[in-house]
Amino acid sequence: MSHWGGLGILILPPLGFIVYSHFWLKYSIHNEGGVFSKDENLFSSLENAFGGEFAKIAISAPLLALLPLGVLAWGPIALIIGFCSKEGRENWTNYKESRIMAITIILATIIISAALPVSQPNGPVEWGEPFAKENPDAAIWPSSEVFLWLSYEPEIMVISHTTTRIPGVAHSYLADELTAKIIEITGADDKRLKMAVERMSQETILAGAFDPERFELVEIPSEGEHIYKSEERGIEESLVASRHYVTYDSLLPGTEVLEVLTVHMSEMGGIVHTLTIVKLAFSIGDIWSEAVVMQWIEHLELQ
Repeated sequence: MSHWGGLGILILPPLGFIVYSHFWLKYSIHNEGGVFSKDENLFSSLENAFGGEFAKIAISAPLLALLPLGVLAWGPIALIIGFCSKEGRENWTNYKESRIMAITIILATIIISAALPVSQPNGPVEWGEPFAKENPDAAIWPSSEVFLWLSYEPEIMVISHTTTRIPGVAHSYLADELTAKIIEITGADDKRLKMAVERMSQETILAGAFDPERFELVEIPSEGEHIYKSEERGIEESLVASRHYVTYDSLLPGTEVLEVLTVHMSEMGGIVHTLTIVKLAFSIGDIWSEAVVMQWIEHLELQ
């Protein structure tokens, strides 16, 4: 089911646009003079209903979805360009109602496609069974799923694998960067990490002294990506990656109690896989958790 959202982005906007123009607009009061003719081809009908340039933009919505960052990034740019010329502004005045309705339909299909279920996260056999398969703090939209594991190898840590559908995006290129930026801007990490931080505190000396409702994330300066390479496994992936400390002022202001590593991988259909590893801040292990991330990458590539 994971690719259906991306497929919906490619099919539903132009389909809804055409159905709207040929069935609703055909019988509206604005066409009493007869906009449509039996001799007209499809594009001529769309030109008469919405204006030529807008018709081209709407029909090309699937191509915009295939561009990096998708429809929600390039669609507004295309519309703004349409306002740059005097003729373009006049066309918006002449076709305002029909164009607003068409944009509404396209946005509705993007919202619907982003709500389609994603495939369930899973992990390699080395991780065992997840202790949680849902997150009550997860956002309702867009569609996402999260599984969490507790691991003691190579050190004690909580691992979470989240699959998220990015609205309006069908191509995998830059989808992981977009996800990382959205998380950074919205501060979504706090809610996404709440379960993992709470479980990690229960398994360590923090139990009873740590309140998962009151922690803060402090970014650790890094390059923003890391190359995971293993000749033995045949893996070489440059992944968007970020590191944070979890601080808890009730213990001591600015106390770094846990460390969080987050990496992202994207796939066609606008799906982004996010791996988050939470471990003790004074851990002496690999800061990039190479062994665990390699297992995860290999598992995803085998699916």
